[in-house]
Amino acid sequence: MKTREKIKNTAIEMFNEQGASNVSTVVLSKKMDISPGNLYYYFENKEHIIRCIWKEDMIPENNMIFSGIPSPESEESIPEFLIGCSNYFARYRFFYLELYTVLKNDPLLFKDYKKHIKKIRALNQKNFESWEAQGIMDRISETQKQYLADNLMYAGFSSLFFPRLSVINEKIDPKVLVSNSVMHMYFALAEFLNENYKQKLKSQLEEKGFNFS
Repeated sequence: MKTREKIKNTAIEMFNEQGASNVSTVVLSKKMDISPGNLYYYFENKEHIIRCIWKEDMIPENNMIFSGIPSPESEESIPEFLIGCSNYFARYRFFYLELYTVLKNDPLLFKDYKKHIKKIRALNQKNFESWEAQGIMDRISETQKQYLADNLMYAGFSSLFFPRLSVINEKIDPKVLVSNSVMHMYFALAEFLNENYKQKLKSQLEEKGFNFS
């Protein structure tokens, strides 16, 4: 693995464990046993590292979730869609746990983030329209679709906060974060699903190890 990729991967690991605000480029370079000058050869500062993680890792992975095969628009792929989103939020949890600070510190990233979120909102609304057409989701207004598109994502990443509140300064098993995220997304969506499919989705998630009891 090339040095630039190692820096990004180590940054993700340290940001997730300690919080991006608590990890300086000096601390990061020390962890990697390289000089700060070597790190600055690849990245201007910490904000630049986070912006590159966003553009080069997070956006492509997020795009894959929404353009997977089978498509999230299809009934059979909805469990994997929820799990995929939750794995993504857990893998890059530092970004969402400090979202306000991360975006405030980097106007370029903020601008790109707003553009991407608008795209994700539209893709979620497209999924809802397909689910309505298949009869697995109740008909709802365009305004409801807009808010549900946002709420579904908020439920997924805001759930990352809750396990951390009970174990401050301790490492958390990512599996716990994924499970918590999936459950929050399921219940955000469930009230809009017809009863038969709601129970089917619940059973499918239980088969995959998610506990509803």
